Amino acid sequence: MKTIRSIFFIILLALFPLISQAQPWSIDSIKRINHEFTAQAGVFLQQSTVSGFRDGFFLHGLGGKPESWNETALKLESDYYLKQHVADYRNWTNTDLVGAGKSVSDWIQQKNSTLEGPPSKAIAIAHSQGGMVAKAMEYTAINDPVLYPRRFGGLVTFGTPHGGAMILNNGDPKGTKKLIQAFVNDGCQKFARSEINNLIASNWWVGTLTSMLNIDEILNTTIPEATCGAFANTLIPLLMDDLATDITTDYNVGSPMVNTLNNMNSSIPVVTFYGEEEQPVFYRTISSFTIESRDITATDPYTAGDDDSKYISSANSMMSHYYTRYQVSLQHKRWHAKQYRTYSRLAWLFPPLAFKASHHWEQARRKANNADAAFGAYKWLHNANDNWLEIIGAKWDSVYNAAPANECRCTYTYSNGQSLGTAQHPIIHEFSTVSNGVCHYFSGNVTVKREVVASAYPHYDCLVKYYQINGNYVEYLGTRWESNQGCLTTTFTANKNCANKVDYRIIEITDPNDGVVTAQSATDYPQAVARWKMKNTNHQQMRNCTETKRAFEDLFGGDIPNTDFFHTDNR
Repeated sequence: MKTIRSIFFIILLALFPLISQAQPWSIDSIKRINHEFTAQAGVFLQQSTVSGFRDGFFLHGLGGKPESWNETALKLESDYYLKQHVADYRNWTNTDLVGAGKSVSDWIQQKNSTLEGPPSKAIAIAHSQGGMVAKAMEYTAINDPVLYPRRFGGLVTFGTPHGGAMILNNGDPKGTKKLIQAFVNDGCQKFARSEINNLIASNWWVGTLTSMLNIDEILNTTIPEATCGAFANTLIPLLMDDLATDITTDYNVGSPMVNTLNNMNSSIPVVTFYGEEEQPVFYRTISSFTIESRDITATDPYTAGDDDSKYISSANSMMSHYYTRYQVSLQHKRWHAKQYRTYSRLAWLFPPLAFKASHHWEQARRKANNADAAFGAYKWLHNANDNWLEIIGAKWDSVYNAAPANECRCTYTYSNGQSLGTAQHPIIHEFSTVSNGVCHYFSGNVTVKREVVASAYPHYDCLVKYYQINGNYVEYLGTRWESNQGCLTTTFTANKNCANKVDYRIIEITDPNDGVVTAQSATDYPQAVARWKMKNTNHQQMRNCTETKRAFEDLFGGDIPNTDFFHTDNR
């Protein structure tokens, strides 16, 4: 099935060959900021409460099908005065958003005799891409009301990328970035190299044959690169070619259609639900995308989607496995290296021991290669979550100035522009000011004394102290070893330049997201009347977990402010 699910399927296919004991999830201590996301209040629209039966049109997401909503829709129909109708627009995904919207509009028209009420009472309930299709229907109703009149009076979206889906930009097999392909290809090669090196390092005969045939480079590099490259460049694009159709291109980040739909003059109320998944988002999302549909029943379509920890355990098991292999291989490498040194020394006295030394050298090399390869596999697993967040547009690097606002930094130069001190270690004077917390900038000539305090060799290397002379006040600037300065104490005029201290650093910023769509994008519809969070929920869970049930209870029960239109009575 060519869906976003395919992305996770190929990752599992290529990268998850081992499952063992679960270990606690851990990440390195790195400098990062997790953005807190608070959705803005919705746009107030005067609404009236709808009573009696109403129709609900359910639209699936990218690569989905009616089964995506079926059980939840049936459950809602049994609990509320809501007649469910689940759309199937899979045959129209090769068109653009407007074309798909027109097709769904025609489908609703064909169901006219089975509808419970007028379109003004109906609700469109959409997941992911389905929300973009529903908005395209509203756009067509505004611009071509005769052929495509409005089919619903309100819209509810779950994880819809109103601001665009960065995963499409980065995963387009026909695009330039192809970050998903690179992500999978890199992992495939690292795991392949680790397994090949482990076979060589743990089997004496295989290792000996490898050395005799001189095929280490082929096994370590050529075969993994060729095999994984073919996988990344052929099978992955085949499975993901639905990420590069006209319909998906319409909601890439930066697509004109995203702005067109967000700026249309619509009068219907829209509620956007967005997910904020826990870390590690990548492994939780994989877990939910691999839930078996048979686990979700009509009697309880919600709780089957609650557990998203399956592949956290698998990932931790694999990290533990490869890190242990790395540590053990290092220990063996050190032992063989020590034995090599011992036998090499003895071989001068007893030459036959040179063979023993050679054996240990070869073993040390194999164990070192095995350690490096195992650590590469471990690091891929360890960094997979951060790399995935980058792919979906939820993580990026930012540069900031870590220096305090009142810190000053002054540099000094000779008249010829050369720095005082050495090029590698110039004289830099740093100090704080207390006058309104602002550095007092200074540029101009100052008197500097250069005092030689030690000389290693006359006229060559000198230890020099620098002082700035301000009348009777002498300020120490620093000490430097210098060359070719004549090793003479001297006083001269230097140029002093001061400015606010700059200490640029890189920091990782992470935005809340559901594992596929960022919270910012899922709520980026200016005319939404409400934006509501689904806590600890990923993109796939949004249709069938406990938070889904709570979302509908809050919406239909009137617990979400400014959503009177969506109030629906219980049966």
